[in-house]
Amino acid sequence: MQRVLGRQILKPVRRWKSILTATRDVFFPETVVTTLPSGFRIATEDTKIPTATIGVWIDAGSRYENAANNGTAHFLEHMAFKEVVFDHLHIRAFEGNPLCMTILGPVENIK
Repeated sequence: MQRVLGRQILKPVRRWKSILTATRDVFFPETVVTTLPSGFRIATEDTKIPTATIGVWIDAGSRYENAANNGTAHFLEHMAFKEVVFDHLHIRAFEGNPLCMTILGPVENIK
């Protein structure tokens, strides 16, 4: 009797377990990392959806720099995130709001 009762209780749990496993496979696909002969690594995930997303990660920064390539990360950062040129109209439109500030801070800090 106890064994039959246990099976009846576990039947819905097993059903939910299979549903959760299937859901995990759909929403969290396996990441496959492929290394090309050049050393370039590509991570792919098959989401079964006809879309593509590209992300680029560069091992850069002071952690990876040496005397020969010092400053490369800083250069790449400025190439990727060019500062917006602020004009007087923009500054006046957002006066008193953080949107009127540049990422570099006040002019006094830049000079």
